[in-house]
Amino acid sequence: MSGDKIGDKSGDKGGDKGGDKRQKLPPASFDVLVQVMAAPCLVHLGMTPNPMTGKTDRDLEQAKWTIDLLHVLEEKTRGNTSAAEKAQLDQILHQFRQVYAAAKS
Repeated sequence: MSGDKIGDKSGDKGGDKGGDKRQKLPPASFDVLVQVMAAPCLVHLGMTPNPMTGKTDRDLEQAKWTIDLLHVLEEKTRGNTSAAEKAQLDQILHQFRQVYAAAKS
């Protein structure tokens, strides 16, 4: 199998199906992966309202799990990220850990 990504347009024969009006997705990247993983933590820490309910709630168990997942990503990619990618992940983890610690006390 080649290094092509699933859905790579170079081999995509599907085209537009019926004028689909969905928002265009960003290209797959480390930055987007971190953002996608971090987004639920914003909700679980009560930093942003739940998009489904509009309410701001906290679920610290879910927040900790997400922080732990981001930490695993940090460990597994150590030495294989750019300075900007490392800084992004470090900043997000630091912020989430600070908010989590304050919420626990």
